[in-house]
Amino acid sequence: MKNFEEFRKKVLNAIESSDIVPARITEQETVITISIENPAHNAERLKKLSDYFEAEKIRFRSTVLLPAQNNTVHIAVYHS
Repeated sequence: MKNFEEFRKKVLNAIESSDIVPARITEQETVITISIENPAHNAERLKKLSDYFEAEKIRFRSTVLLPAQNNTVHIAVYHS
């Protein structure tokens, strides 16, 4: 991927095509972080999104937070 804008468009299109509605998207210099609430409800969508990232050889890391009332998944997607 040549520049961050191209990378950003690719990531946002992947999110849209997976039908996930993120609670928050944070963009930094070389990473886009996606926060998704209620991961159990979005399990198939998350699988679709991770399959896309793997197929496109886009580096990402998932973190699951399990507070008492609100389960959240954070996915950090790295621009290389």
